[in-house]
Amino acid sequence: MLVTRCSRCGKPARASLATPDAIRCDACGYSGPPADDAKPILRAARDHLIAQDARARQVSASRQEALTRGGAKLFAAIFFVASLPCDAVFFGAIRRSFASSGPHPSAAAVVMACFTFALLWAIGGFGYAAIKRAQKQLRAACAAVPPARVGDPAMCRVCGGDLAAGGAFVRCGFCGTDNFADARVIATLEKRETDDASDYALSLSREVTSTREIASGAAKLAPIVAVVVPIGCLILLSAITPLLERIERPLDDSVRYAIAMTRDGECIGHPIAGDDGDYEFEFGVRTEFPGKMGKSSPPTFSAATLVGKEMRAFLDGATPEFVGTVERVYGSPVGNLAILKNGADSVRVDVRALCVKTGKVDLLLKDVPTFTIRGDDMFWPNSGTVDRSKLEETKVDTLTEVDGIVTAIGSSDDAVFYSTGRDLFSAPIRGGNATRVARLDEKEWVLDLAASARGNVVCGTSSPFEAIVFFSGEKQPIRVPFSYLSLVTARGDDIFVAGADHDGNGVFRIERDGKVVRVASGLCHAIAADDAALYCGLDRSIERTDLASGETRTIFELPTPWPESKNETIAALAIDDDDVFFSFDGKVALVSKRGGIAHVVMDDLAELGPELFVTSKSIFLDIHPDRKFGGGEVVSFPKTVSR
Repeated sequence: MLVTRCSRCGKPARASLATPDAIRCDACGYSGPPADDAKPILRAARDHLIAQDARARQVSASRQEALTRGGAKLFAAIFFVASLPCDAVFFGAIRRSFASSGPHPSAAAVVMACFTFALLWAIGGFGYAAIKRAQKQLRAACAAVPPARVGDPAMCRVCGGDLAAGGAFVRCGFCGTDNFADARVIATLEKRETDDASDYALSLSREVTSTREIASGAAKLAPIVAVVVPIGCLILLSAITPLLERIERPLDDSVRYAIAMTRDGECIGHPIAGDDGDYEFEFGVRTEFPGKMGKSSPPTFSAATLVGKEMRAFLDGATPEFVGTVERVYGSPVGNLAILKNGADSVRVDVRALCVKTGKVDLLLKDVPTFTIRGDDMFWPNSGTVDRSKLEETKVDTLTEVDGIVTAIGSSDDAVFYSTGRDLFSAPIRGGNATRVARLDEKEWVLDLAASARGNVVCGTSSPFEAIVFFSGEKQPIRVPFSYLSLVTARGDDIFVAGADHDGNGVFRIERDGKVVRVASGLCHAIAADDAALYCGLDRSIERTDLASGETRTIFELPTPWPESKNETIAALAIDDDDVFFSFDGKVALVSKRGGIAHVVMDDLAELGPELFVTSKSIFLDIHPDRKFGGGEVVSFPKTVSR
């Protein structure tokens, strides 16, 4: 507020550079010309003001909006959104600490997460308070001079002239200065500093500088605190964690682990029983797989049992970065950890970041379109022949010569059946010439065939779609129209076909008299059977149908959330006395015939073919690494689960 000496009482009186020849004294009520010695000073101050650039005393539209609409609220909104990823990390760390540690959560991990979370929001609160303080200072620096009497207009903070009525910001008609004129705000401000007219040049410079600095600081603080602080807290958390991991404590044996099938193979996680009875798994850095695993309680173990085992370490949740042997395990403030060593290299990882290393795959044959196994013998087509070898030997014998390209092959106890497209042949396993069993019609082409132990044969043809069944001892085959999918034989004389009739998809038994009986429903991509039940591989599950009662139940389902894709359907099935083996998504896994937790036998395989055979010791299947039609590879590996 600009003042000069009152002509009547000598006390400070309000002056206005807009009207330098008139003053007003609030003390004695005098209103009139200033003292003679004050007149030239006021005129000089007016000339000095007019010479200055009025834009330096004006507040930009963006800063006016920040002052009138609440810049602190805008900062709070920006900070809240920017901190959401950090909040998710902190709450996830606390949740995983409780979930993975059972009744004994990692106190250090919880305290560290809570401390960092509290630090983040403490700094955010400081930033909010700082902006409120800067906003208050800017309002005070820009505030108009309140009127001395009710009903009088507010006065310009620079020249003292009367301000017209308007909004929160009013520009002085004389000097062009922007004044914050919200009556509710300026009434609460402290009394403004008074400046003598003789020191006006200094006071004007100070006014402009104060307005600029406060406004600039408030504008810069919001994005810095809202964006930089959350990132800084994450950096702090990542820096503290490795230090806590190096604090070794006794292993917490109360924490139990289990192995479950994931996209990365069989991996170690912590099983948690949900409220609905379904078991879920926590996997440290890989929380998305496998999700719910059903109501079967998985067998659990202590981390100490992993010492000496060869494992894969997943450090980023996507790609195996380290393969080695578990040298030792120990407890730490952030949970149980393992030291994985490979030669001179080693890594320190959460136990839940480990996966089982699968065994070695042996390549048996290359560029083989199809193969079959019966007992200890494997049969496959070669260039102009059908060859045989013992599963445990490398010696190859020619079973019979072939005129044409073999497109499908199967075997019974006594013979090998193969097709060259339209023709179906039989060659005795014990040696001898091959004989033609049948020649199909001109438009028919054998897609696949299977033979029962007693020599009953079924072919699936392409045009028209139908199954052609050749029963041993019968002169004429039985033709059954189907939308053919896949075949299997079991129980001596029984023939099973997966296809579709007028009632939809299913699996059907074709009897010797030509009767077709629906055994199961559903679009089966692979089927297998024993004396008691039929097993159907659907898109994402395996169903077991009891052949005596007809009861169907699901014994395995791909865990969720497991993204659906064409490569993740059940590709092939095979069974032994106790388990059902199946292939999908580059994996071969087994599940008990009674159902339960599935275990991966082999992982990281190439594109899988439709053939899968299981013997007492090994698993045999065809893969197509180059996706060449008719050019697959036959491989084998041990049947036992690698642990």
